[in-house]
Amino acid sequence: MKTNKTPADYQDEYDLWDEFLKRWPIGRLREMTIEEYTHSGSQDTFTYWLATKLKGMGNITSGPEFKFGIFSRKDQSDRPDGRGVIYTDNYAWYKKYGKNETDAFAEVRKIVVGVAEAAGTGDLQAIENADLGQAMKWKIAFHYQNREKPSVVDVLTKSALLAFVGGSDSKPHMMDLQALALKQRAAGERILEFGSRVWAAWAAKALDIWKLSHGNDGSFAAGEREVLARERRAIIHKDTGANQARNFREAADDALFYLCYGNEIRLLGRFSGPMKPLSAKGSDWLERPYVVLNESQSAAPYSESKQKWTPAGNSTFWQVPKEQLLAFERTLLKPYFGMRLEEIVGIEPDETEHERNGDLKEESGSRPLNHILYGPPGTGKTYRAVAEAVAIIDGQRVQKLMSPPEAYAAAKQKFDQYRKGGQIEFVTFHPSYTYQDFVVGIRPATEGGQVVYGVEPGPLKRIAEAAKENWRASWQQPEGLRNFVLVIDEINRGNIAKIFGELITLIEDDKRLGAENELTCSLPYVDPEKESAFGLPPNLYLLGTMNTADRSIALLDTALRRRFDFDELMPDVSTLPAAAVDGVDLRKLLETLNRRITYLFDRDHTLGHAYFINIKTFEELERRLLRKVIPLLQEYFFEDWSKIRLVFRDGQKKRQDQIVTQDEINAGDLFGSDAEVSDSRVHFEVAKKLTLDMVRAIYA
Repeated sequence: MKTNKTPADYQDEYDLWDEFLKRWPIGRLREMTIEEYTHSGSQDTFTYWLATKLKGMGNITSGPEFKFGIFSRKDQSDRPDGRGVIYTDNYAWYKKYGKNETDAFAEVRKIVVGVAEAAGTGDLQAIENADLGQAMKWKIAFHYQNREKPSVVDVLTKSALLAFVGGSDSKPHMMDLQALALKQRAAGERILEFGSRVWAAWAAKALDIWKLSHGNDGSFAAGEREVLARERRAIIHKDTGANQARNFREAADDALFYLCYGNEIRLLGRFSGPMKPLSAKGSDWLERPYVVLNESQSAAPYSESKQKWTPAGNSTFWQVPKEQLLAFERTLLKPYFGMRLEEIVGIEPDETEHERNGDLKEESGSRPLNHILYGPPGTGKTYRAVAEAVAIIDGQRVQKLMSPPEAYAAAKQKFDQYRKGGQIEFVTFHPSYTYQDFVVGIRPATEGGQVVYGVEPGPLKRIAEAAKENWRASWQQPEGLRNFVLVIDEINRGNIAKIFGELITLIEDDKRLGAENELTCSLPYVDPEKESAFGLPPNLYLLGTMNTADRSIALLDTALRRRFDFDELMPDVSTLPAAAVDGVDLRKLLETLNRRITYLFDRDHTLGHAYFINIKTFEELERRLLRKVIPLLQEYFFEDWSKIRLVFRDGQKKRQDQIVTQDEINAGDLFGSDAEVSDSRVHFEVAKKLTLDMVRAIYA
């Protein structure tokens, strides 16, 4: 649907609408013959009018012709009946309507008339209940409604209506969406003009879909692309021009794309994580993991167009323009994947894809003994660490423990049980934390009213001794070996060298007890005649979390970096609702804020998705922005309010929509012309209350 129509365009459509009603009044529908309803080659049938002549007012041309209930066959080759459909030489229809074409059409005509009559009285429930194709029945309803008191808008896809009404229900009824949308029609606003406004909201929020080519230009060795596909790795050369490498790096962690090998279309995928700085292909290549949403159903090479977003276009990573999405659906999505645009919105990879990714990860090697989860604040590092710790002990995949929410709740319950039983220790590092706190030290206690001092083990020694006892017992009963996990939250906030001391060497895999290069040491305050030398067993895992806003990886002790595996957790917009919340697109809001923060500061200081998680109302969003986000930005930018204004794009807004306003204070006005102070200063002020326009203007 076009959204840039002129008044003359609208008038042409109203005139065409009038011509349709004159040609097909309800009275004629009641007497309509099957040939008048559908006839291959005719441009004057009821269905041709709806699908072709009136397509500017609610397009129903996509999808099979079974949407009409019964249709005249253009291809009259023999086709076997099946899946609830019947074919004759001249017609095809759904079996539920009747055993022969006469009975079937009589039933379809009855339904069509019922929908038209219900539309005239505004009975949306009757339309919803009508047993006819979704788009078809609402298209009929739109054209037969009372135009002066409309109850149906000519937007026939749920995703587009959801984008306009700002709902979050993933399975709404069309009647409810239509009713909610019509509530926002302005007084005196005609229905076609309103429909364009509804569609414009969808166009602004339409899917971001990218073309990714692992092309036929000699960049790949024989069989290399197949290995990449098997391992679900998308790559691009770091010097790919026209901002393509940058777009690949900055695309959302759940961005949709289709993969092609030249003109051969392979799959529809979704990124499952951020860009990795190094690829197995070499340091000149960027890499991102992905999951497969749908495999191509056709091996036919694409030849429709050579625009850059198509397989035949001269590009590597190129976005499908919003205005070309319907062309993408027609030429690529439907022919190769059998899908429509609205079907992609909620699509998820099937369970076998998740399991396959987990299996591949396990094939690549066992879990690292020393592992750090790092990223900006609010990216769920501690949340993930809980699931990781339970996964290590239970031998499960982390993703199964994190989603759905009830699975994570069960994992957290297990985490608490394991911690109570001594199989998990949890500690938080801070600047005052010491070796004596972590490993072993002298601590005061009271006995008989007197202060006495004794040697007490820290969390590392406690869990290491418990793990070592279990490890030794497993020599007789191997099946009795269970893993132990020490979780170190905020590991980079402590002085690593002082806290670990000589144990920084003992944590290495090949220095663990029983390993080829086993190492032990004598701990301070411990009598070597009473306790054997200290070592770390192979069933003890160290799992740390690290906030990169406090200190980046580059500033970590080299010895620590060398001995730990690192997994980056970046802001994940896929955890936020796809539909707008009270009119605000949280995903777009977070992405926009983070792009600006990355430019003004760096990616380590972006905002995690947790700052916007579980927001249900605008009031909750307002509270998060004022009490969480703005104070964090103050800390990030060291009270440089001019940069905070840039993050919110306040300099480009009308004053009433600015979150942080800026005013110049004249010294003369304050102190008089004879004061020694003569320079002017800038005063910044944060709005006490936010409005919808203020927030939407950040990204709109």
